[in-house]
Amino acid sequence: MGKEGPPVAARFGVNISRHGSRPVIRGQGDWYLLRGMQRIERVRPDAGMAEIWERDNRGEVSLKRVFSNDFRIVEYVPGELRARQMDVPWESLGSVVDPRFFATLKRTRTVNTRYGRASVLRGSIAGERIELWWLDALALPARVIKQQQNARVTVDLKTLRFTTPENWPCRHDGRAHFRDD
Repeated sequence: MGKEGPPVAARFGVNISRHGSRPVIRGQGDWYLLRGMQRIERVRPDAGMAEIWERDNRGEVSLKRVFSNDFRIVEYVPGELRARQMDVPWESLGSVVDPRFFATLKRTRTVNTRYGRASVLRGSIAGERIELWWLDALALPARVIKQQQNARVTVDLKTLRFTTPENWPCRHDGRAHFRDD
């Protein structure tokens, strides 16, 4: 756990449920993770946003935030990321889960998923109960469930590929891809 995984193209689904005196409210959205050895893209088409993290040969990391709805790109160089305390471990960018969380979670069992064998880890972090189905071989979550008082967030791995499908919303060449529709 907490290791760098192989290159993948993953689509995750998010479901947010709120409980309480009102009926259950549900919100859903898909987002994409494109993980290479020197480049990681996180794309949220519903929000019109993408983050493109790149690592150079010295291990220095830079970030481009692409806001396609606004036709805008914001770039951060390595020194600026450090100054803004936005320098995140490369492994957590590519795995979706901060490797520091693993120390606070306890392995409870293993399960078979359509993407391979997953370790099920449970625990609490900052007042949230967390259940994580971790695919060790891929260094990716198959499922993450965060439960806080009246809200539950579930993130599920919906599609996994080892090359990026043509119809996925991504920026293959590193430049912003703005649609005209």
